[in-house]
Amino acid sequence: MGFNRMRKKFQSVSVTLVVYTMLGVPLLHAHDAGDIIVRLGAARMFTSEDSSSILIDKGGLAGTDIGGSASFSNDTQFGITTTYMITEQIGFEAMMTTPFRTKVAFHNTILSAANEPLGKIKQTSPTLNLVYYPFNPRQSFQPYVGAGIGYTWFSKDNMSAVGTSNGFANLRAENAWGKNVQIGFDYKLTDRLILNAQARYYTTDTTVYMDNVLLNIRMKSDMEIKSKIVMIGLGYRF
Repeated sequence: MGFNRMRKKFQSVSVTLVVYTMLGVPLLHAHDAGDIIVRLGAARMFTSEDSSSILIDKGGLAGTDIGGSASFSNDTQFGITTTYMITEQIGFEAMMTTPFRTKVAFHNTILSAANEPLGKIKQTSPTLNLVYYPFNPRQSFQPYVGAGIGYTWFSKDNMSAVGTSNGFANLRAENAWGKNVQIGFDYKLTDRLILNAQARYYTTDTTVYMDNVLLNIRMKSDMEIKSKIVMIGLGYRF
């Protein structure tokens, strides 16, 4: 009976080791309270939006609804996140990217000259999230979730050649607060070096404005912008 108990114990330990090996969870040093984790990588923004129809709100045709909708395009930029660990499993994370340059287009309006990509606008949306790591802090694979707030700055970039030739100018959007949720994981390559992948869903409301100097009008569209920002890169734990 003693031998059987030892054999079962050995089998249990062996299975545990095999599972840990398959999951890739060697006992490297994990996140500790007070750690600062900096991650750098490529950030891709995938944008969708709910848009009102295009309304002329200034000029001789003020109050005219020309129908259609507005859209933003996708873009890839450089991203950086910094996390401060309050405990082994809870931290604050700030994210910033270089400005996304998104094409702004109107679609299906009754003003045919407006139904084109009219220009580009720069969009920067830093966020501050509370993040939670649910796994054992000593494991190498560390998934996490988070939620928080952000603020989006829009700045003018340039008009397209078609837009300029048709009299469109002064493309801009209102800055606005937003909210986001995120998921991600860290995989410890060494005690300090980390492989990271993360995705966040960010929503914000804004109003896009565009002038037409030939018609002496201003157009606008109210938009809810829904962005998925995916970032893959490397991190370092200080």
